[in-house]
Amino acid sequence: MRISPHKITSREPAWVRYTFALTSCALAIGVELLFDRFGNSPITPFLTAFGAIIVSSSWAGAWPGLVATGVMMAWAGFDLTWHGITPPNVFIQCMLFMVDGLLLSVGAARMWRSMKEAALSETWHRQLVDTAAEGIWVHDDRGVITYANARMAKLLGTGIDGLPGHNVEEFFLPVDRSMERIRAANLRNQGKVQFDRRLRRNDGEEVWVLACCNLIDAETDSGHIQVALAMMTDITERKRAENALRRSEERFRNLFEGVLEGVYQSTPEGRILAANPMLLQMLGLASESELNEVHIANDLYVDPGTRRRLLEQLEQEGGLQNVEYELRQRDGQIITVLENARVVRDESGAVLYYEGTL
Repeated sequence: MRISPHKITSREPAWVRYTFALTSCALAIGVELLFDRFGNSPITPFLTAFGAIIVSSSWAGAWPGLVATGVMMAWAGFDLTWHGITPPNVFIQCMLFMVDGLLLSVGAARMWRSMKEAALSETWHRQLVDTAAEGIWVHDDRGVITYANARMAKLLGTGIDGLPGHNVEEFFLPVDRSMERIRAANLRNQGKVQFDRRLRRNDGEEVWVLACCNLIDAETDSGHIQVALAMMTDITERKRAENALRRSEERFRNLFEGVLEGVYQSTPEGRILAANPMLLQMLGLASESELNEVHIANDLYVDPGTRRRLLEQLEQEGGLQNVEYELRQRDGQIITVLENARVVRDESGAVLYYEGTL
Protein backbone atom coordinates (compact mmCIF):
# COMPACT_ATOMS: atom_id res chain seq x y z
CA MET A 1 0.00 0.00 0.00
CA ARG A 2 1.40 3.37 -0.99
CA ILE A 3 1.02 6.06 1.67
CA SER A 4 1.33 9.75 0.92
CA PRO A 5 1.09 12.62 3.40
CA HIS A 6 -2.16 14.12 2.05
CA LYS A 7 -3.86 10.73 2.07
CA ILE A 8 -3.48 10.27 5.80
CA THR A 9 -4.24 13.89 6.79
CA SER A 10 -7.76 14.45 8.09
CA ARG A 11 -10.04 16.80 6.08
CA GLU A 12 -12.73 19.08 7.43
CA PRO A 13 -16.31 17.73 7.22
CA ALA A 14 -18.31 18.71 4.11
CA TRP A 15 -20.82 20.81 6.04
CA VAL A 16 -17.96 22.90 7.48
CA ARG A 17 -16.54 23.59 4.01
CA TYR A 18 -19.92 24.51 2.47
CA THR A 19 -20.80 26.65 5.49
CA PHE A 20 -17.50 28.47 5.02
CA ALA A 21 -18.30 29.10 1.35
CA LEU A 22 -21.78 30.50 2.16
CA THR A 23 -20.30 32.64 4.95
CA SER A 24 -17.78 34.05 2.46
CA CYS A 25 -20.65 34.92 0.11
CA ALA A 26 -22.55 36.64 2.92
CA LEU A 27 -19.50 38.70 3.88
CA ALA A 28 -18.90 39.68 0.24
CA ILE A 29 -22.52 40.82 -0.12
CA GLY A 30 -22.25 42.73 3.15
CA VAL A 31 -19.07 44.51 1.99
CA GLU A 32 -20.72 45.51 -1.28
CA LEU A 33 -23.81 46.83 0.50
CA LEU A 34 -21.63 48.92 2.80
CA PHE A 35 -19.86 50.44 -0.19
CA ASP A 36 -23.17 51.13 -1.89
CA ARG A 37 -24.52 52.74 1.29
CA PHE A 38 -21.57 54.83 2.41
CA GLY A 39 -19.33 55.08 -0.66
CA ASN A 40 -19.26 57.98 -3.07
CA SER A 41 -20.14 55.64 -5.91
CA PRO A 42 -21.46 52.07 -5.96
CA ILE A 43 -19.01 49.26 -6.84
CA THR A 44 -19.69 46.42 -9.22
CA PRO A 45 -20.87 43.26 -7.45
CA PHE A 46 -18.35 41.18 -9.39
CA LEU A 47 -15.39 42.54 -7.39
CA THR A 48 -16.59 41.19 -4.07
CA ALA A 49 -18.04 38.09 -5.78
CA PHE A 50 -14.66 37.07 -7.16
CA GLY A 51 -13.15 37.55 -3.71
CA ALA A 52 -15.72 35.19 -2.18
CA ILE A 53 -15.07 32.59 -4.88
CA ILE A 54 -11.29 32.71 -4.45
CA VAL A 55 -11.51 32.39 -0.67
CA SER A 56 -14.07 29.58 -0.81
CA SER A 57 -12.24 27.57 -3.49
CA SER A 58 -8.83 27.99 -1.89
CA TRP A 59 -9.80 26.84 1.58
CA ALA A 60 -12.87 24.64 1.07
CA GLY A 61 -12.23 23.15 -2.39
CA ALA A 62 -13.62 23.28 -5.91
CA TRP A 63 -17.20 22.18 -5.14
CA PRO A 64 -17.82 24.76 -2.39
CA GLY A 65 -16.24 27.28 -4.80
CA LEU A 66 -18.82 26.36 -7.44
CA VAL A 67 -21.60 26.81 -4.88
CA ALA A 68 -20.18 30.26 -4.08
CA THR A 69 -20.13 31.00 -7.85
CA GLY A 70 -23.85 30.17 -8.13
CA VAL A 71 -24.80 32.20 -5.05
CA MET A 72 -22.80 35.23 -6.11
CA MET A 73 -24.09 35.03 -9.71
CA ALA A 74 -27.67 35.14 -8.40
CA TRP A 75 -26.80 38.11 -6.19
CA ALA A 76 -25.01 39.88 -9.04
CA GLY A 77 -28.06 39.48 -11.28
CA PHE A 78 -30.31 40.93 -8.59
CA ASP A 79 -27.86 43.73 -7.77
CA LEU A 80 -27.35 44.73 -11.40
CA THR A 81 -31.13 44.87 -11.95
CA TRP A 82 -31.47 46.87 -8.74
CA HIS A 83 -28.97 49.39 -10.09
CA GLY A 84 -30.97 49.80 -13.31
CA ILE A 85 -29.08 47.52 -15.71
CA THR A 86 -31.40 46.18 -18.44
CA PRO A 87 -32.16 42.41 -18.31
CA PRO A 88 -30.32 41.46 -21.56
CA ASN A 89 -27.13 43.05 -20.29
CA VAL A 90 -27.63 41.48 -16.88
CA PHE A 91 -27.91 38.04 -18.48
CA ILE A 92 -24.81 38.50 -20.59
CA GLN A 93 -22.72 39.78 -17.70
CA CYS A 94 -23.94 36.99 -15.42
CA MET A 95 -23.06 34.34 -18.01
CA LEU A 96 -19.58 35.80 -18.39
CA PHE A 97 -19.29 35.96 -14.62
CA MET A 98 -20.34 32.30 -14.33
CA VAL A 99 -17.67 31.17 -16.80
CA ASP A 100 -15.02 33.23 -15.04
CA GLY A 101 -16.21 31.96 -11.68
CA LEU A 102 -16.06 28.32 -12.77
CA LEU A 103 -12.51 28.74 -14.09
CA LEU A 104 -11.48 30.71 -11.05
CA SER A 105 -12.92 28.25 -8.54
CA VAL A 106 -11.28 25.22 -10.18
CA GLY A 107 -7.95 27.00 -10.67
CA ALA A 108 -7.84 28.42 -7.15
CA ALA A 109 -8.76 25.05 -5.65
CA ARG A 110 -6.02 23.27 -7.58
CA MET A 111 -3.40 25.87 -6.75
CA TRP A 112 -4.26 25.84 -3.07
CA ARG A 113 -4.35 22.06 -2.98
CA SER A 114 -0.90 21.88 -4.60
CA MET A 115 0.50 24.35 -2.09
CA LYS A 116 -1.12 22.49 0.80
CA GLU A 117 0.13 19.10 -0.38
CA ALA A 118 3.64 20.50 -0.83
CA ALA A 119 3.56 21.86 2.71
CA LEU A 120 2.17 18.57 4.04
CA SER A 121 4.81 16.62 2.13
CA GLU A 122 7.59 18.75 3.58
CA THR A 123 6.15 18.33 7.07
CA TRP A 124 5.76 14.59 6.53
CA HIS A 125 9.34 14.08 5.41
CA ARG A 126 10.71 16.28 8.18
CA GLN A 127 8.77 14.24 10.74
CA LEU A 128 10.20 11.04 9.25
CA VAL A 129 13.74 12.41 9.56
CA ASP A 130 13.23 13.92 13.01
CA THR A 131 11.78 10.70 14.45
CA ALA A 132 14.12 8.27 12.64
CA ALA A 133 15.88 5.63 14.75
CA GLU A 134 19.16 6.51 13.01
CA GLY A 135 21.18 9.59 13.75
CA ILE A 136 21.26 11.93 10.75
CA TRP A 137 23.38 14.94 10.01
CA VAL A 138 24.00 17.00 6.89
CA HIS A 139 27.20 18.96 6.36
CA ASP A 140 28.73 21.02 3.57
CA ASP A 141 32.05 20.45 1.80
CA ARG A 142 33.88 22.21 4.64
CA GLY A 143 32.39 19.81 7.20
CA VAL A 144 30.08 22.39 8.79
CA ILE A 145 26.87 20.76 10.05
CA THR A 146 23.76 22.37 8.56
CA TYR A 147 21.16 19.95 9.96
CA ALA A 148 20.97 17.21 12.59
CA ASN A 149 18.00 15.25 13.90
CA ALA A 150 17.12 14.48 17.50
CA ARG A 151 18.63 10.99 17.40
CA MET A 152 21.98 12.41 16.26
CA ALA A 153 21.94 14.89 19.11
CA LYS A 154 21.23 12.05 21.56
CA LEU A 155 24.07 9.95 20.14
CA LEU A 156 26.48 12.81 20.70
CA GLY A 157 25.03 13.77 24.08
CA THR A 158 24.18 17.32 23.08
CA GLY A 159 21.12 19.45 22.35
CA ILE A 160 19.73 19.41 18.83
CA ASP A 161 20.18 23.18 18.52
CA GLY A 162 23.84 22.87 19.47
CA LEU A 163 24.94 20.88 16.41
CA PRO A 164 24.31 23.15 13.37
CA GLY A 165 27.30 25.40 12.82
CA HIS A 166 29.82 22.98 14.35
CA ASN A 167 32.38 21.13 12.23
CA VAL A 168 32.08 17.35 12.10
CA GLU A 169 35.79 17.01 12.95
CA GLU A 170 34.98 18.22 16.48
CA PHE A 171 33.30 14.84 17.06
CA PHE A 172 36.12 12.70 15.63
CA LEU A 173 38.90 11.27 17.74
CA PRO A 174 42.26 12.89 16.88
CA VAL A 175 43.71 9.52 15.81
CA ASP A 176 40.80 9.00 13.39
CA ARG A 177 40.89 12.36 11.62
CA SER A 178 43.32 11.30 8.88
CA MET A 179 41.15 8.24 8.15
CA GLU A 180 38.04 10.44 8.10
CA ARG A 181 39.66 12.69 5.47
CA ILE A 182 40.30 9.60 3.33
CA ARG A 183 36.66 8.60 3.75
CA ALA A 184 35.55 12.10 2.73
CA ALA A 185 37.67 11.83 -0.42
CA ASN A 186 36.12 8.43 -1.20
CA LEU A 187 32.67 9.95 -0.75
CA ARG A 188 33.46 12.73 -3.23
CA ASN A 189 34.72 10.17 -5.76
CA GLN A 190 32.06 7.48 -5.31
CA GLY A 191 29.01 9.44 -4.17
CA LYS A 192 28.13 6.82 -1.53
CA VAL A 193 30.20 5.02 1.13
CA GLN A 194 29.50 2.88 4.18
CA PHE A 195 31.83 2.17 7.08
CA ASP A 196 32.15 1.88 10.87
CA ARG A 197 33.34 5.01 12.64
CA ARG A 198 33.99 6.24 16.16
CA LEU A 199 32.52 9.48 17.45
CA ARG A 200 33.34 11.39 20.60
CA ARG A 201 30.39 12.45 22.74
CA ASN A 202 30.22 15.70 24.65
CA ASP A 203 31.03 13.82 27.87
CA GLY A 204 34.18 12.36 26.31
CA GLU A 205 32.80 8.84 25.88
CA GLU A 206 33.24 7.01 22.59
CA VAL A 207 30.31 5.74 20.54
CA TRP A 208 30.62 3.42 17.55
CA VAL A 209 28.23 3.91 14.62
CA LEU A 210 27.60 2.31 11.26
CA ALA A 211 27.68 5.30 8.89
CA CYS A 212 26.04 5.37 5.46
CA CYS A 213 27.03 8.60 3.69
CA ASN A 214 25.59 10.00 0.45
CA LEU A 215 26.26 13.08 -1.63
CA ILE A 216 23.02 14.95 -2.39
CA ASP A 217 22.21 18.09 -4.34
CA ALA A 218 20.93 21.12 -2.46
CA GLU A 219 19.81 24.63 -3.31
CA THR A 220 20.96 27.52 -1.12
CA ASP A 221 20.84 31.30 -1.29
CA SER A 222 24.27 31.21 -2.91
CA GLY A 223 23.28 28.65 -5.54
CA HIS A 224 23.49 24.91 -6.21
CA ILE A 225 25.86 22.88 -3.99
CA GLN A 226 26.49 19.28 -2.97
CA VAL A 227 26.20 18.32 0.68
CA ALA A 228 26.91 15.09 2.54
CA LEU A 229 24.05 13.31 4.27
CA ALA A 230 25.10 10.68 6.80
CA MET A 231 22.78 8.19 8.51
CA MET A 232 24.37 6.59 11.58
CA THR A 233 23.22 3.57 13.59
CA ASP A 234 24.57 3.01 17.09
CA ILE A 235 26.62 -0.22 17.09
CA THR A 236 28.52 0.41 20.33
CA GLU A 237 27.17 -2.73 22.03
CA ARG A 238 27.99 -4.84 18.98
CA LYS A 239 31.54 -3.47 18.93
CA ARG A 240 31.93 -4.23 22.63
CA ALA A 241 30.71 -7.78 22.04
CA GLU A 242 33.10 -8.19 19.08
CA ASN A 243 36.02 -6.90 21.16
CA ALA A 244 35.11 -9.23 24.01
CA LEU A 245 34.88 -12.16 21.58
CA ARG A 246 38.22 -11.26 20.03
CA ARG A 247 39.87 -11.09 23.45
CA SER A 248 38.32 -14.43 24.33
CA GLU A 249 39.59 -15.96 21.11
CA GLU A 250 43.04 -14.55 21.76
CA ARG A 251 43.06 -16.07 25.24
CA PHE A 252 41.91 -19.40 23.83
CA ARG A 253 44.53 -19.23 21.08
CA ASN A 254 47.25 -18.46 23.61
CA LEU A 255 46.09 -21.38 25.76
CA PHE A 256 45.79 -23.65 22.72
CA GLU A 257 49.27 -22.82 21.49
CA GLY A 258 51.01 -22.63 24.87
CA VAL A 259 49.65 -25.72 26.64
CA LEU A 260 52.25 -28.47 27.29
CA GLU A 261 50.01 -31.20 25.85
CA GLY A 262 49.29 -31.99 22.24
CA VAL A 263 45.81 -30.72 21.30
CA TYR A 264 44.05 -31.76 18.11
CA GLN A 265 40.85 -31.91 16.08
CA SER A 266 40.48 -34.69 13.47
CA THR A 267 37.87 -36.03 11.05
CA PRO A 268 36.37 -39.53 11.11
CA GLU A 269 38.17 -40.11 7.78
CA GLY A 270 41.53 -39.64 9.45
CA ARG A 271 42.59 -36.10 8.60
CA ILE A 272 43.94 -33.64 11.20
CA LEU A 273 41.95 -30.39 11.14
CA ALA A 274 43.91 -28.47 13.78
CA ALA A 275 46.89 -29.08 16.00
CA ASN A 276 48.83 -26.98 18.46
CA PRO A 277 52.62 -26.52 18.35
CA MET A 278 53.20 -29.16 21.07
CA LEU A 279 51.41 -31.84 19.01
CA LEU A 280 53.44 -30.91 15.94
CA GLN A 281 56.59 -31.31 18.05
CA MET A 282 55.41 -34.67 19.39
CA LEU A 283 54.74 -35.98 15.87
CA GLY A 284 57.95 -34.57 14.47
CA LEU A 285 56.22 -32.13 12.10
CA ALA A 286 57.92 -28.86 11.24
CA SER A 287 54.75 -26.82 10.48
CA GLU A 288 50.95 -26.94 10.19
CA SER A 289 51.24 -27.22 6.42
CA GLU A 290 52.63 -30.76 6.86
CA LEU A 291 49.36 -31.78 8.55
CA ASN A 292 47.73 -32.06 5.12
CA GLU A 293 50.18 -34.84 4.25
CA VAL A 294 49.42 -36.90 7.37
CA HIS A 295 46.81 -39.66 7.36
CA ILE A 296 46.19 -40.72 10.95
CA ALA A 297 45.38 -44.39 10.38
CA ASN A 298 48.15 -45.05 7.87
CA ASP A 299 50.95 -42.79 9.13
CA LEU A 300 50.69 -42.52 12.93
CA TYR A 301 49.49 -45.74 14.56
CA VAL A 302 52.09 -48.44 15.13
CA ASP A 303 49.26 -50.99 15.39
CA PRO A 304 46.55 -50.20 12.73
CA GLY A 305 43.98 -52.02 14.86
CA THR A 306 44.43 -49.48 17.66
CA ARG A 307 42.58 -46.76 15.75
CA ARG A 308 39.64 -49.08 15.01
CA ARG A 309 39.29 -49.95 18.71
CA LEU A 310 39.50 -46.30 19.71
CA LEU A 311 36.81 -45.27 17.22
CA GLU A 312 34.52 -48.04 18.44
CA GLN A 313 34.98 -46.83 22.02
CA LEU A 314 34.29 -43.24 20.98
CA GLU A 315 31.09 -44.31 19.23
CA GLN A 316 29.89 -46.37 22.19
CA GLU A 317 30.95 -44.18 25.10
CA GLY A 318 31.32 -40.75 23.45
CA GLY A 319 34.85 -40.26 24.78
CA LEU A 320 38.21 -41.67 25.89
CA GLN A 321 39.99 -41.31 29.22
CA ASN A 322 43.65 -42.03 29.81
CA VAL A 323 44.02 -44.50 26.95
CA GLU A 324 47.66 -45.46 26.34
CA TYR A 325 49.08 -46.62 22.99
CA GLU A 326 52.02 -46.14 20.61
CA LEU A 327 52.45 -43.65 17.73
CA ARG A 328 55.09 -43.32 15.08
CA GLN A 329 56.77 -39.94 14.53
CA ARG A 330 57.51 -38.55 11.08
CA ASP A 331 61.11 -39.88 11.21
CA GLY A 332 59.94 -43.35 12.27
CA GLN A 333 60.69 -43.10 15.99
CA ILE A 334 58.04 -44.68 18.22
CA ILE A 335 56.57 -42.81 21.20
CA THR A 336 54.00 -43.77 23.84
CA VAL A 337 51.10 -41.37 24.38
CA LEU A 338 48.19 -41.02 26.82
CA GLU A 339 44.98 -39.78 25.13
CA ASN A 340 41.78 -38.10 26.35
CA ALA A 341 39.20 -37.37 23.64
CA ARG A 342 35.54 -36.82 22.89
CA VAL A 343 33.12 -36.85 19.93
CA VAL A 344 31.58 -33.61 18.61
CA ARG A 345 28.29 -34.14 16.75
CA ASP A 346 25.84 -31.93 14.84
CA GLU A 347 22.13 -31.54 15.65
CA SER A 348 21.24 -34.69 13.73
CA GLY A 349 23.80 -36.77 15.65
CA ALA A 350 26.31 -37.09 12.82
CA VAL A 351 29.98 -36.87 13.81
CA LEU A 352 31.54 -33.52 12.96
CA TYR A 353 35.01 -34.23 14.36
CA TYR A 354 36.98 -35.68 17.25
CA GLU A 355 38.99 -33.53 19.65
CA GLY A 356 41.33 -34.38 22.40
CA THR A 357 44.76 -34.17 24.02
CA LEU A 358 47.88 -36.38 23.87
